[in-house]
This record gives sequence, structure tokens and C-alpha cells, in this order.
Amino acid sequence: MRKRAVFVLPTRARRLAFACNCSGVHADLSESAISVTRGSCENLPRGMGELMIPRRSFDERHVDLWREQICDELLDAEAPWSDGQRFDLELGVTVVSGVVHLDMASHAPGLTLARSPERINRESRRDAIGLTYVTAGEAEIANASSRHMVRTGELCLLSSEEPFEKTLSADYAELFFYVPVPIIRALGRPVPNQTMLVSNCRGLGGVLRDALISLSKSSADLDHADWDAGLRAMLALTAGVFGRTEPSTVEHGVRDVWRKKIVRYIDEHLGDSTLAPPAIAAALGISLRYLHLIFTDAELSVAATILVRRLDRCRVALVDQPARSISEIAYAHGFNDAAHFSRTFKARFGFSPRELRSGRLR
Repeated sequence: MRKRAVFVLPTRARRLAFACNCSGVHADLSESAISVTRGSCENLPRGMGELMIPRRSFDERHVDLWREQICDELLDAEAPWSDGQRFDLELGVTVVSGVVHLDMASHAPGLTLARSPERINRESRRDAIGLTYVTAGEAEIANASSRHMVRTGELCLLSSEEPFEKTLSADYAELFFYVPVPIIRALGRPVPNQTMLVSNCRGLGGVLRDALISLSKSSADLDHADWDAGLRAMLALTAGVFGRTEPSTVEHGVRDVWRKKIVRYIDEHLGDSTLAPPAIAAALGISLRYLHLIFTDAELSVAATILVRRLDRCRVALVDQPARSISEIAYAHGFNDAAHFSRTFKARFGFSPRELRSGRLR
């Protein structure tokens, strides 16, 4: 028999349960700690538990609950709001071992969920994927590189590593699963590399759709072992449906756009000696992992790109600006040590800055 690990109901789920009860929403919470199999969860963040809110109607009285408790606390996302906006939502929430499942329908147009660069760059952020099956209406999902309409009968895989905004049409409905990356890894499944992909429900996509529907309908009746098994199957199907598209022209096109944007940012900040991958990711509002992923099929890594472009700029300046000293040019392009600059310069070009300045190598 496998050992079992005990996880206490998380504070954020308790706050949501309290808020639901205060708003007249019944929340069926377990009274004690939740027990799950160690085989699937021994590497998961502690403090993940169980929450269940049967599907019911929400209106303007519940806007704060939707924005603060469900979107911010459970989904680590924002819910932009404007005065006078209608809020007419049917929603069921299930949380098991950190996986959040929403069965929702929005009858008013314009309901929006988003993940901002500021949230992505927080130390406390939770990396996750969102898997959606649209059962009615359509959603427009936009990130910095592209914009997609996800329509009835389509599947969408969305990563939390890049800022996005998702806006729902009137009479929109979906089944949604929010799966934290540590859980995917603990279950032995690959973490998707793409930030946003859309698929129809033909072939294996139809099997995944059926699995999402079945898991959604049965979630209230599954014990943790069965939930684990269902989640493993869902993630395996997800990898089959979306993993087959890589390398895809769409995803590579998105990466090309991002790579050009990153290189442009590097060129504009070569004089900053602190320029490095973490600073670039923070400035552009993407995760460090996704930044490195963008350069996986490039000739150079991010750090190597910074160094090479600095050296190339210095070579031009050494010839075009003879009145400036070698050290001055090096410092102006982000180097802090003249000796290090000379060594890396010679390693790249085969001659030193001083030899270039002599005029024999121009």
C-alpha cells in the first residue's frame, strides 16, 4: 500500500468558502485535512486541499467574490472591471490538490480575465497552464504576439508565463481546468512549451473533449486516487493534442516576433551593465523560463546574444570614433572590466581592440 500525505485546506480556499457563505453561496468543504496519495503529490507545494461550490448563479452582488477570491486567489489572475458593467454568471468551482476546475457560463458580454506583466514578475507567482473547452459562444484571447478567437467546440491551451487578456462574448460557456506546473511535474507529465494554442475537436481532440466533459461531470464523485488517474489521462491527452503541433508555424512565428522584440530591447540597453536575462524578462513582462524558451531554436542563447551584440557595437565604435579611448568605448557598451573586454573581443574576432585600432586590420 502506498503511503499517504496529508494536506491542509489552503487559506485561500477557506477565505473563498467564507466569502461564498456570506454571499449566500453554499460551499461543501471537508472539515478536516485532505488526504491524497503520496505517489502523485509528494513534490507538490504544501497547503493544497479541497473545495467544492455547486454550480449556481452569481450577479452584481458577487463581483468582489469573483474578482478577489476566484480570479486573484485561486487562478492567480486579474478580472478587469468597469463601472456599469453587467455581471451575470453561472459558476461551479471544484479544487482538488491545487487543481482548479470551473464549470461556467457568462450571460453578459465583456467579462474579462487577464494576467499582467506585474503579476507574472512577482516572486509569489504560480506558474500554471489553463485548459479550456468552449461549449457556447466565443472568447478572444490576446497576448503580446498574437490574438485568437476560440469558438464553440474548440480547445485552448494557455500558459501563465506570458501576459494575456481573455474577453468573453455574451452567452459564453466553458469547462476550464487550471493546473499548476508543480502538479504536472509531480504526475510525471511534460510541461507544455507553448504559451497559447487552439485546437478543434477532431480526432484526438475529440477524445480530449470527452475526457474533460467526463472529468467535469464526475469531479464531485471521485476520490483522490481516481482524480489523480483522471488528471494523468487528461494531461497525456493534452500532450497528444497540442504536443503534435510542435514545431508549429504558429508557435515559431510567435517566438520569432518575441525574439525580434527582445533583440531590439537588448540593442537599446547595451550600455546598461546590469543587462541580463532576468532583467529582460522582467522588463518585457514574460517569465524567465519563457525567455529562454524563445531562444531554444536560435543560434545563440540570450546571454550570448547580449555579449555578441556588445562586441559587434564596440568593433564599429573603435573604428568610427578614434577620439574615444578603448576603455571608454567598452564601458559605454556595458563592460565593467577593460581586461575582460579585450579577452572576449579577441576571442570573437581573432585580434585585440588595440590591434584593430592600429589600422592594420580594418
